[in-house]
Amino acid sequence: MKDISIILEIPFNNREYSKQIYDPKWINYRMDITMKYTAQCLRKQTSSDFTALFLYKDETEPIIQEALARYEALPPHIRFVPATGARAIATEAIRDSALTYSVRLDSDNMFSKDYMERLRGRVLKPGTQAIVTKQGYIYDSVRHRLATIGYPSPSFYALVFKTEEFIAGKKYPLRTHHDAIRLRHELMPGRNFVVVVHKTNALNAFTVRRPSDLVPKDQIDGVLERFI
Repeated sequence: MKDISIILEIPFNNREYSKQIYDPKWINYRMDITMKYTAQCLRKQTSSDFTALFLYKDETEPIIQEALARYEALPPHIRFVPATGARAIATEAIRDSALTYSVRLDSDNMFSKDYMERLRGRVLKPGTQAIVTKQGYIYDSVRHRLATIGYPSPSFYALVFKTEEFIAGKKYPLRTHHDAIRLRHELMPGRNFVVVVHKTNALNAFTVRRPSDLVPKDQIDGVLERFI
């Protein structure tokens, strides 16, 4: 039995917030964003000892598979799976571990390339329920602009479970990601995430509080290399 399993169950189009999630045009565009940013950052992690599952609506499988066929095949630990089968696949991936870190990530955002390695290497205090990272960047992928950003309780965290309890369906009282900071938590130091702003964002816009938050143009590519 190994000490820790890391699992990411990443929503792609499994949540019906709009009928556009069934639209091939929307799926193809979001697949391009996912492959360019999210899947790429997962491919390039300095540790591949994790499982990332992109969840899709079962009935859109033909469109998903057609879209995936346009890209280089993903490694076995990074997969697109039908939403109804995701939990069984996740359970099989984590079964032989004592602890499970359930990492939250959206299908158009990124972690730093060493995030999984540093996450696994942390020595947690007894009773820790979440590892929260507050600082990162926001990237305007349309106009190639980048700025530093911080949130009190962003959507970038890992929930810590005993594996047997996670498999049994244990949940923490989280209505939204804003509640993660209310759990017994530790903070992950550094700027560990990028929120990617693009043409189909439902919630995020490129906003800058202070001009000093903007990353100079000649430094943007260098910062992004830490993520993709």
